Parts: sequence; structure tokens; C-alpha cells
Amino acid sequence: MSGNRIEGCEMSAILVAPEYWWLEAGSSSDLTINHNTITACPGIPIGIEATAGNGDIAPAGAHQNISLTGNEVKNCSAPGIFVCSTRDLRIDNNALELNDVRKSVPDLMRRVGMRELTPVVRIHCEP
Repeated sequence: MSGNRIEGCEMSAILVAPEYWWLEAGSSSDLTINHNTITACPGIPIGIEATAGNGDIAPAGAHQNISLTGNEVKNCSAPGIFVCSTRDLRIDNNALELNDVRKSVPDLMRRVGMRELTPVVRIHCEP
């Protein structure tokens, strides 16, 4: 996914997540998300997520070989990039200009005890 301009999304601008309830999508592998511009999105701008069948965050390896490079996120709330359950993850050279509109920590972060918003969040990820 490359070279897109996404503005004003109410939810995530880019979301990669399996959809087990309706069986609409599985986990992802060999995915590059680069050179996208995301502006003024109150949801998590770039999210790579996976939850297990019991609702817990899935272990590393649900997604594999994901690269997030050269993306620009402007006037969006933290976290600008949220990734969980990924093996072979690369996050490089992304420009994040975040605002402080979001006051609460997203649910997946709270589940693992995170209490503060940060620009980039990695949970259950391996390089």
C-alpha cells in the first residue's frame, strides 16, 4: 500500500487485522505500507492488530514480514503507529506530527498494562 493520501477518517486510516467473526480476512504477511500521507484522523492512523479467539492480543507471528516506512502522519492523535502480534517487523523513517486530542489509552494498550500514549506502540512483536 503506497502513495495514498487519507484525510479525516473517523476510525483508523490504515488498518490491517484479521476478521474472525465474519471470516472476512485472515492475518497478513509480506506487506509494505510506505509513502502514505495521513491527516486529521481521530482514530489510530496506522494499525496492525490481531486478537486471539479468546479476545487476548495474539502472539508474535500472527502477522509476518510487515514494513512501515516513509509514511507521514499529521494532526492525528497518539499513537501514530500501533502494531501487535507481528514477526519480522520494520518501522523506519516515518514522520509523526501528533496532537494531544486523545485523552484515553486505546483498549488494546490497556489490556497489557500500558497507561501512557506514545507515538509508536509495539506489543508482542519480534524484529
